Amino acid sequence: MKLFNLFNLFYRNRFLRVTWRYFNEVYFWVENKILSYYRLMKNDLLVSNLKSVGTNVRISQPTNISHPEKIIIGSNVYLGPDCFISAEGGLTIGSNCSLSGGLLIYTWNHDYNKEILPFGKEKVHKPVIIKDNVWIGSRVSIVPGVTIGEGSIIGLGSVVTKDVLDLAIIGGNPAKVIKFRDKKQYEKLKNNNKFLVLNK
Repeated sequence: MKLFNLFNLFYRNRFLRVTWRYFNEVYFWVENKILSYYRLMKNDLLVSNLKSVGTNVRISQPTNISHPEKIIIGSNVYLGPDCFISAEGGLTIGSNCSLSGGLLIYTWNHDYNKEILPFGKEKVHKPVIIKDNVWIGSRVSIVPGVTIGEGSIIGLGSVVTKDVLDLAIIGGNPAKVIKFRDKKQYEKLKNNNKFLVLNK
């Protein structure tokens, strides 16, 4: 009953309602500023630890990246939030690439050809290469040793287990070629430097 009276008082009192509303606005504004600053700092720290990096590179947070010192990234690259990248075997990302949120990349695997089950302790390292002008959709998984060709597009939720040809549009689990981009149009856009400026 007391709780009901408190809510009733709050509902009837305009001053309390307005005060509470402004308090919430100020609180969430401060919270967003702090989170934004934290994410920018974490992005700068990650970028500074990369083996090599170009200009205009954004790594959205939260993102889990191991062995950043083995990652090479070109210029004008966007990496979405909630990505998991295990770069122990080496990762190269070209320029003008958009990698959507939830991306999963492994660059090593367990060696199951050992005298022990289910696998040996040793790791098999295989680098992943993503060439220029690639667009990767959300929740894509890429296995060790894969090379993704220039200008290719990887559809939402795909599992990439083999090399991807240049200009290929692929999707599925395992990912298969659906079709190819128009090569003449692609070359025209590329030669005229018609690149989407990411991170703006």
